[in-house]
Amino acid sequence: MRFLFTLMLMCSTVLNGQESRKINGRLLNVNNDVGQVTVANVTTKKATITSANGTFEIVVSEGDTLMIKALQFKTEQLTVTQKIYDSGLIEVFMTPDVSELETVQLSNNGLSGDINKDAEEVKLAVRPKALGPKITPIAVEYRRLHTATSRPADQVGRQNLRLDVSLDGILNKISGKTKRLKKAVEIMEYQKKVDQLRNYYADAVFTSSLRIPEEYIDDFTFWVLKDDEQLRDVDLKNKLSTLEYLLSKQKEYKNLLLTQDAQLKRN
Repeated sequence: MRFLFTLMLMCSTVLNGQESRKINGRLLNVNNDVGQVTVANVTTKKATITSANGTFEIVVSEGDTLMIKALQFKTEQLTVTQKIYDSGLIEVFMTPDVSELETVQLSNNGLSGDINKDAEEVKLAVRPKALGPKITPIAVEYRRLHTATSRPADQVGRQNLRLDVSLDGILNKISGKTKRLKKAVEIMEYQKKVDQLRNYYADAVFTSSLRIPEEYIDDFTFWVLKDDEQLRDVDLKNKLSTLEYLLSKQKEYKNLLLTQDAQLKRN
């Protein structure tokens, strides 16, 4: 009987040690630049984002590893000790990540004084191409559409052509090629918006703030941009208004996932 009681006590201790609980944390820094910092539980692969004053909540178990990461700070990694677990509180001082600049020599320019020799050895600091106007490369989809709908260069300005239209353009329109090229341009523009939205926020914002599973982040960003009517009132260049829009669409997206999952199970 005594052995059985001891065994039950040991099992109870082990189970209690494996329980999870939510703890409150705060990041500290002399500049108070501690908002929007990612705090991840490496053990459970869950993450959260700090508030403007550096506070956060995260679920942990004793022995879990926490990683705190941001561009402006050195990455901090710590283990949830029994003291942290029991108190439910944690404070971490963040050290700024200062990149050291390379040494600059002011007095020794390495020139010999021989202009012919120095001209061959010294590399140009500015290339001639950089002096001209900055030209943004035109996407291949635009170039193909322009070629299919415009007159060839050797026909521009010719007086013997009664119609100022492209014969190739007419044929391409009849064959459906122009329509396909316009669709390719639309797809390219849509993909640019998807990539822009996907790169706006860290994965932790989607998984923690929006509660979107990590494997569905790409699908969510693609789906959420389909509603053209609602997007007219959203400034995609403004991260705050964009995030508010995403929050308004997350419930509808989750319901869509549940519906699709139910259909798959029935099939």
